[in-house]
Amino acid sequence: MINVKNEIIKLNHSDLKRNGESIYRSKCPICKTGVMLMGRDPITGDLQKLDYCIYCGQHYLYLDIDILRNFERGEKC
Repeated sequence: MINVKNEIIKLNHSDLKRNGESIYRSKCPICKTGVMLMGRDPITGDLQKLDYCIYCGQHYLYLDIDILRNFERGEKC
């Protein structure tokens, strides 16, 4: 968790490399070892715009979160 106190990095989820088959799990571009799991709001079930690497602790803010949420709802982007 060496990066947990670093400034939040803003990026597009679509620019990240995936970890396996899931469209939600991505490899951490900072440590190259960890994974971001993309959490959900416990009440609404919506994808959360804030995420973090479970290995190094780097936090991310997804700029394209609305596109992902619309995709899940079957709406046009």
